[in-house]
Amino acid sequence: MRDYRVLELLLERVQRTEKRLAAVRRAEADWIGLTATGTTMLDVMATWIRDQVAAMGRDGALVGVSGGVDSTVAAIATQRAVGDKGLALILPDTASDPKDQADAIKLCELLKLPYQVIPVGPGLDALLGTMGDARSEARKRPVGNLASRVRMSVQFYVASVRNYLVVGPGDMDEVYIGYSSKGLAADVYPITGLHKDEVRGLAWEALSPLDETFAKYMSERPATPGFWPGQRAEQQLGMPYSRIGPAVEIMANHCTLQNQIIFPEDV
Repeated sequence: MRDYRVLELLLERVQRTEKRLAAVRRAEADWIGLTATGTTMLDVMATWIRDQVAAMGRDGALVGVSGGVDSTVAAIATQRAVGDKGLALILPDTASDPKDQADAIKLCELLKLPYQVIPVGPGLDALLGTMGDARSEARKRPVGNLASRVRMSVQFYVASVRNYLVVGPGDMDEVYIGYSSKGLAADVYPITGLHKDEVRGLAWEALSPLDETFAKYMSERPATPGFWPGQRAEQQLGMPYSRIGPAVEIMANHCTLQNQIIFPEDV
């Protein structure tokens, strides 16, 4: 009887896996056929998130919204996918720029996406205190990375309580060159196949019918991890995304990377 139950559970797991693979294949076909079918990228993202929510047996989807363009498009896709079964978490730190929180709230209200503001600063300070450490100018980068990981933990906690799926941001350019905090995670990443400029275009496309001024502001907003006020991604990287994107496109599609060696497919 026990062996039969084990087989039953294995069969259920296989069926869930097959459903997920079928959803991925449908999304892949939709993505490839965008121009032919008239389907938009946002449609594909929303359908894929909805399929993943169903395949994983979740009741909805959750996304962290920072006020930046990547999380903006992730939030748009989440809202389109699950509607009022979606939740945006706004997780400001004491070192965050207050404008980021204001922008995140305005976005959620514009999208009619339910949201919750959970300040992580007090908990982060308490955690630093247990290590005998405190915030300082010298610590702002490691503390910023720690704040990112704390935010991730809060997202997974809330998602677990609600039985929600966690939707992650992170565009192709930043992921490919490693411009992110190590150890971050999500259940699905709808925008990771897109360059930063493509993400900006989707933000404009989705928000301009709702508020053209806000759409222009969000789509052109300087990229920042938001670890401290005034932090700018392009300043830290030393070049604009308009140069990074084409380079990543060449590397991703026309080269094989092995350790320190690059093998071009077509010199």
